[in-house]
Amino acid sequence: MHNTETAAFMAFLMAFAGVIIFICLLLYIYSAICLQIIAKKTGQHPAWMAWIPVANLFLMCKIGKLDYKWLLLLLVSFVPLIGTFFGPICALFWTAFAWYKIAIARGKEGWIGAITIIPVIGFFTMGYLAFSR
Repeated sequence: MHNTETAAFMAFLMAFAGVIIFICLLLYIYSAICLQIIAKKTGQHPAWMAWIPVANLFLMCKIGKLDYKWLLLLLVSFVPLIGTFFGPICALFWTAFAWYKIAIARGKEGWIGAITIIPVIGFFTMGYLAFSR
């Protein structure tokens, strides 16, 4: 490849990475807003914890009335070899269960919260749990 072709390719990659980062930032902001609204509607404080990574997991436990010990399930991912196989399964289970309990805390059917783990649908269920009565 010539230098101009390499430069053009690198510019394309940087633009693509910028778009991906922007989309991820928008999705994070949306999910934090939803979790903050859910925390306020369920009377759980401090709701601003929705904006802080890891702290938002504690807020989810608080909203769903889960013992914080459930968060230990997420630490399986850091165990060598075992975490490779069981880490993603534990994370999916924890997320589904936490959103199940959050939906119940909002007075909705639990399955509505559990389907939050399904890509794309999860953002709609978060919005439904946050913005519905």
